[in-house]
Amino acid sequence: MTSLEIKCSDFPSMDNFSSLLSHTEGLTCLSLIEVRTRRFLEPLACEDMEHGAVGKGQEVHSNPRRRHLLDLHLNLMSYSGSSYSVFVDWLLGPQSPSEVSHIRTLHVSRYGQSDAHAVNKLLYAIGSSLRHFKLNEVSLWCG
Repeated sequence: MTSLEIKCSDFPSMDNFSSLLSHTEGLTCLSLIEVRTRRFLEPLACEDMEHGAVGKGQEVHSNPRRRHLLDLHLNLMSYSGSSYSVFVDWLLGPQSPSEVSHIRTLHVSRYGQSDAHAVNKLLYAIGSSLRHFKLNEVSLWCG
């Protein structure tokens, strides 16, 4: 399977979501539409940050078992706060089965002010491979 689209889904945790994706060998296109998780991951420990999570000035460490995503479409929902920060931290962390440095197309919908840092972090991790970026429903100025 090279393409996976998940719509209107509610995962009990990022671990459950990760378990599903770990069975998708050859995945290059991931589309998440109105997807959310009820419980968020615990913050990464310092040693985890050194082994794959991306922060300012850090690199994404390549894992040979990780699949290279080429297209990523996100329309995430949240019960509270930024849905994108939880997903991006997971995607860039060592527990993710996907590598983002080859993404050519990124579509982000339901983007709000609280998501800006997470989306910037993802763009930084993707780097120069990105060819097409689409940002929808920006609500930066809504009260």
